[in-house]
Amino acid sequence: MNFTDQQRDDAYGASSEVQKSLYEGPASGQALYDIGKNHGLVEVEVRMSFLIAVGDVVIGLVPQAQLPQLMIERLGVSQATAMRITADVLDFLEPLDATKTAAPVATNIPIQTPTAVADPGPISLADELAAAEATFHQLQPIRTMAGDMQTLKHDVPIHQAASQETLLNGDGNGKKNPGAQWGEQ
Repeated sequence: MNFTDQQRDDAYGASSEVQKSLYEGPASGQALYDIGKNHGLVEVEVRMSFLIAVGDVVIGLVPQAQLPQLMIERLGVSQATAMRITADVLDFLEPLDATKTAAPVATNIPIQTPTAVADPGPISLADELAAAEATFHQLQPIRTMAGDMQTLKHDVPIHQAASQETLLNGDGNGKKNPGAQWGEQ
């Protein structure tokens, strides 16, 4: 999802005051700098890619739901890292959610979306956490020795080894082994 400068200029011109404030405000710059620093985005090229990616979301070129995939593509981070970064960025983008109740602004900007990934719509962080927690409840517990001891089956025959006395003094049928002795040979 790469956009030209002209596409960004057109989207910026059609954006709301809240979007423009988030896109170019000094407080926004500091907030994004802190988010990048917290996630180890210290290289200049990586930090610039991060800022541009968030800017594309702010002015509406990329939907917020595609932010994790955008972070993976532009920053080259793992999905887990992209999700952690996205969680912080979504907190930063919260003022945009308040403006969604206003009438949408129509633009003639072509948006390139990947065809392999279907847009699931806006997903809140709470929904993602609830889905992850539901997955944890479906996992099977780890088998442990303590668990095996609690579920000891009584219908399984238990075989005991012969004692040393039985081996030395007889074979268990009452016969003694006169040649068996301990110690010297």
